[in-house]
Amino acid sequence: MTIPEHIWLPIAVVVSVIAALAFWWWWPRWQVNRLALEIRDPKARADIEDKFRKTVGQLLGGAAVLFGAWLAFLQFSQQQQTAQSQIKQQQQAAKQQQQQAAVFAGRATDFMILRLPERSFGRKPESSSLAPCCGNH
Repeated sequence: MTIPEHIWLPIAVVVSVIAALAFWWWWPRWQVNRLALEIRDPKARADIEDKFRKTVGQLLGGAAVLFGAWLAFLQFSQQQQTAQSQIKQQQQAAKQQQQQAAVFAGRATDFMILRLPERSFGRKPESSSLAPCCGNH
């Protein structure tokens, strides 16, 4: 059984959150327990553990903010790339339409040029137009 690719990101996020919460809960306790011989008062140890926990919370919060900013930048970059590719596609489509219109106009012009001699050669010359040069004898 394989896990679909689109499910990996949510799994990674859930595992990261669980790891961060475990770090937030146990690391200050572990640090204060290392100092148990130097700090004998339970209230002082609880205060130090609380301060440690606040510091770790700020550290994790800052990391979350940076991660969120990175995700926002990543999304913005992807949107920019998508917009640029759409603009390129639209420009290419417009260019193709212009080329097709030019080809059509060229064909229409060619058709008109081909038809032009038929019109001019198919008419009979008027006798009055020949009279001045040739005369009507």
